[in-house]
Amino acid sequence: MNDILRFLLFITFSNYLINNIFSNKLLFFTLFFISLFVSMMAIEKGPAAELLISLYLIYIVIKRNSYFPVKLVIYMGLFLLILLSIFYIFFMGSESIIQAISAVFSRLLTGQIQPAYHYLEYFREHDFLMETTFPNPRGIFPFESFHLNVEIMNWVHPELAEKRVVGSMPTIYWGEMYANFGIFGILIPPFFVGFGLYWVNVIIFKLRHSPIVVALFVYMATLFKDLAATPMTSFILNIYMILIIAIFIALLIYSNNGKIYIKKNNDTALKH
Repeated sequence: MNDILRFLLFITFSNYLINNIFSNKLLFFTLFFISLFVSMMAIEKGPAAELLISLYLIYIVIKRNSYFPVKLVIYMGLFLLILLSIFYIFFMGSESIIQAISAVFSRLLTGQIQPAYHYLEYFREHDFLMETTFPNPRGIFPFESFHLNVEIMNWVHPELAEKRVVGSMPTIYWGEMYANFGIFGILIPPFFVGFGLYWVNVIIFKLRHSPIVVALFVYMATLFKDLAATPMTSFILNIYMILIIAIFIALLIYSNNGKIYIKKNNDTALKH
């Protein structure tokens, strides 16, 4: 439901930027405050910042023709730094603004690098998993899925495992590929990841621009950015992505009276 809510928010914001009428504004702000509350109700820092960044990206696509003005980037960066620092002070126990800012930069720049180190160390002592971290829906394949993120967490922090605290330590997508295939998992999969992301981009940009298409573009961008922090196999049977694409297709066909318009080479204007 959270993904559907964000996707609908992206559509309403795109529509509001194109058609600044009261009904569009009312619908956008209603969904915005609901989405912001949902993103913060678990006292997490990332979802709220990601929501604001997504809306900023939609603004850049529609109002700035996908060009990032340096001043706007700086202002947005400073705003998010202040917001996240406040989160760290009130939610994470940081004792000063300097400590909070340091924690923000530590999380931003090294948050997924340290787990990658543990992945490399773990498989100096253990055998490679040979694709057993891949999804195995209804047990159709002859292996039991290995919960790698949980196993690494238990290995790094055995004291938590003894207390039956279940944690997870995800890392950059190639960490899982290394766990399965060794050095070849680092060298070969990035080619397919880059190729796949390129074609997702091509397919979306083949569609004539509209609020629904812009919303999907930003949703997919924020989804695939998680490749820097989650296993690659989590995108193979991603029910959230499949659901959003299905809703996107349904809305696109409905809004165009049963048709899907393909953008011509010289067609760059948003469809009102």
